[in-house]
Amino acid sequence: MVLAAAGGIGRKWCCDRLGRFFTVKIVVYEEHILVTDGLYATVRHPAYLMLTIWAVGTTTCLWADGSWPRECGVLQTWLGYGIIGGWTSIVLSCVILAFFRAPVEDEMLSKKMREQWVAYAKRTPYRIIPFVY
Repeated sequence: MVLAAAGGIGRKWCCDRLGRFFTVKIVVYEEHILVTDGLYATVRHPAYLMLTIWAVGTTTCLWADGSWPRECGVLQTWLGYGIIGGWTSIVLSCVILAFFRAPVEDEMLSKKMREQWVAYAKRTPYRIIPFVY
């Protein structure tokens, strides 16, 4: 539950920090600004990191001993496995897509913000996972 809450709160912070520049569609606006503080000083795409943390937390909560689906018996039915398995697949697919989107976003930002992006990428070498990727 801690992972789910931390990931959700962190992702909300990222959305709020980017404001109108946080979009579902990958786009760089003419007046776009590069955010480099807070979580963005650790990784270049912290919203994807927070999505990953949230996904691990919520998926673990659904499958774990003591969870509502397991304790009430829903998980032991074919319908329960289907619903929770489908949820898990959707959430994990979103996380996987985030790892494919990050390089595309990096490329678009580097073309638009050239020197500023190069300096930021040197200071913040990791895209999503600190010290790993």
